[in-house]
Amino acid sequence: MTRGMKRKIASLLVLTMIICGTLANVPREAFAADKKEYIKEVRVGQGLTEEEAQERLTNNGYKLVKGDDGEPVNLNEDAGSKSVFSDSPEEVYVYLGYETTTNPNEAITDLAVMNMNGRYSVEEYEAMIKKHMDTKIKPFIKKFIPAIKEYRENYKKSEKSTNYKKANMVRVILNHYKDDDTGDKGIGDLLLNETKYELGDEAYDKLSDSDKKKHADIVTILMQADVGTVSMIEKLLVKATDSSDDTWIDRFEKTSQEEFEDEYEEEFHEENSNGTKNQMYKAMDGEYQDDAKAILGVWDDFASIAEDYEAKKDEVTNDKEDLEEKVDYYSEEDIKEMSDEKKVKVFEKTEQNNKEIMEMNQEITAVTASEKLEEREYEDGTMREFFAQSADTFKGDNIRKLYPLVDSLSKGQIAGLEFVTVDELIAVGFNDIAKFDTSMEEYKNLKNISIYEGINRELFKSGNLVALTDDSIRLRASSRESLIGAFGKMDYNRTIYMITGGFLVGSIALITIGPFIAKWIAGNHMNNLMTKGLSYTSAFNTYNEIGSMVRTVGYVLAVAGALMSLFSLFIAGTELIEYYKSEFAPIPKYMVSKADITYINDKGEKEFYRNDDAYYEVVRCTRKEMYMSIKESLEGYNINKYYDEEWDKKEEDDDDKAVRKYLEKRKEELGDYADLNGTVGKEWLALYSVKTKNSTPILADSIIAKTGNASRELPDGYKTGIHMFGEVAAYNIQNDKLLYRNLDEIRVYFKQDESAFAKNTTDTNKSGASKTGSFVSKGSGVLYGTAGFASGAVITYVILFLARRKKEEKA
Repeated sequence: MTRGMKRKIASLLVLTMIICGTLANVPREAFAADKKEYIKEVRVGQGLTEEEAQERLTNNGYKLVKGDDGEPVNLNEDAGSKSVFSDSPEEVYVYLGYETTTNPNEAITDLAVMNMNGRYSVEEYEAMIKKHMDTKIKPFIKKFIPAIKEYRENYKKSEKSTNYKKANMVRVILNHYKDDDTGDKGIGDLLLNETKYELGDEAYDKLSDSDKKKHADIVTILMQADVGTVSMIEKLLVKATDSSDDTWIDRFEKTSQEEFEDEYEEEFHEENSNGTKNQMYKAMDGEYQDDAKAILGVWDDFASIAEDYEAKKDEVTNDKEDLEEKVDYYSEEDIKEMSDEKKVKVFEKTEQNNKEIMEMNQEITAVTASEKLEEREYEDGTMREFFAQSADTFKGDNIRKLYPLVDSLSKGQIAGLEFVTVDELIAVGFNDIAKFDTSMEEYKNLKNISIYEGINRELFKSGNLVALTDDSIRLRASSRESLIGAFGKMDYNRTIYMITGGFLVGSIALITIGPFIAKWIAGNHMNNLMTKGLSYTSAFNTYNEIGSMVRTVGYVLAVAGALMSLFSLFIAGTELIEYYKSEFAPIPKYMVSKADITYINDKGEKEFYRNDDAYYEVVRCTRKEMYMSIKESLEGYNINKYYDEEWDKKEEDDDDKAVRKYLEKRKEELGDYADLNGTVGKEWLALYSVKTKNSTPILADSIIAKTGNASRELPDGYKTGIHMFGEVAAYNIQNDKLLYRNLDEIRVYFKQDESAFAKNTTDTNKSGASKTGSFVSKGSGVLYGTAGFASGAVITYVILFLARRKKEEKA
């Protein structure tokens, strides 16, 4: 491949990225031929009047969700409390508004709700992230550090050495990836210094702020950076490994399986003089088998080409003209001069060209590597013949045939086995890769890319931002509610009421029957007492005293009963106040289902994996505007000079004062996060939306609100609506468990356009998650996004220096 061709590829990649950047401003009409309208954004309008709530949406370009009669539907009809114990407004009107787009890639694909009482867990999400970092990322870094160290070691060598040139090539390319957290320093230069992980927290914390920016936080990068970008960084670093003067291909060529085993056995017996052959093999397997399996996992992709590389060589030659045509596609045209529709077409065509160029380049690389391997002898044949064997050849004990190969690799290359394909591994085994033009002209036009490009980094922060939900969490929430119902405050209060009633009944009885008891004793037992030596008067007085004591006990019980009654009234009143003035927990900004961010590993355990599309974001509302309108409506109110002390001096508008204070409290608790219960229910019902790639967008003209018993029936042609997380059926927004009384049911239904295309057809492939939890791609995995295409093509045409070298040798 000529230098001009490589420069054209670089121009094509830059063009693709420019198009990506400008597509955000392309009018929606440019995307869909049939101009279907989808829901782009939703917002909840709140107000103390119908007009107020609606206008806050319509004045900002939102359409209102309507019912069968074509009229907007208040989703919070009569949900407020009229109790004297409540300081909330009697009614807050709540309407749902939406914006539309004809671009299905911008559309919302689902709407779901979550209520306040524990059907989610912020703590479990944060624990999952921490566990992933502790058990996956940090152990991976420890394993991968040798690759970074070999990159540094090579860069320190003589500038004339091939090892330096190899490392410098990688450094130059890596410097196009910028780390936001270090002031946009290039990753290539950053990794020449020890990372924060290598320094340790104590040493790192002692550094000045400016010195800290010289050291990459590799843990954060691996956890949060773009998946494709991380994969490219790892792939590039593997190409800068091996600080020896020879290459792993040279070392492998010199060692047959028999020689390797003899040498290993000799070393084994030096340490284990009585060790058996089986023990020796067991030790050997423990040392080499996992790495051999990693190579074997991507073996057949290269073996199929190596087996019949001559035929593939002809195909590659024939494809050269097609390759040049793809590279030349709009490569010199100024994107700014294109019409919007043309930009879309060019983007789609260029993106497809990039994929095909990469596929063709991979074939060229594999053919070139096969040619080079054919020149090397190995055991009874050529090295190409060894690599042309199918993976099945190495099943069982035969996997030991790969042990000499593993032993030939440097520690850094072994650390990067899961990121490279066999042909890439072979390519770095030939030092021809380092013989290139040090001016780096091919790389100067590459656009700088943030490693966090397009990543929502809030998903990795703690503090009520992200909540996790799944069946087990929802089941625990239901169990807690049942437990509270059985043994909660109400039953405690019933006990108090029963004791109070007992005291009152007892006191009445004793006070009433005390005199009769004394009389009865005096009439029937007087003679018996007198025969015992008591005078009549003494006997009578004795029983009279008894009667008085009974009455006194009755009075005491009456007083106690009265006090208990007051206490019971106090408890009941407190309970009512608490019932009508419930404290609201913070609404999480994001909600995610556990099933969407976990996968089953080889051991059958659930592990976290990166899936940024899975997070639902909370919908915003006009609570702040409603609060401000209440304050502004007060006579004499100056919004710029208002203080609560001045409010408290006002004697009029007591009702407005109470409502204002209530709304102020809710504004502080919930901010602008939407509550479909208008914050006048027992608990909030938050609305969440998501835009998932490869999912079906919601059709704007399909969204409809149903009320009453009719809302329970799924409309014809519909499959779902606004639903609770973990459920499919549309949820009753007026659920009486969340409100103060039974109200007419309300459900919102919508249709999804199953024929619409998605902007990214790449499958994120949960099952293909790497050992690090899919923050990296498998060596043979798909590259993500334009940044991935750019880096992938750069790597590929760097490897193609092998082809140029071969061409020069033949010449």
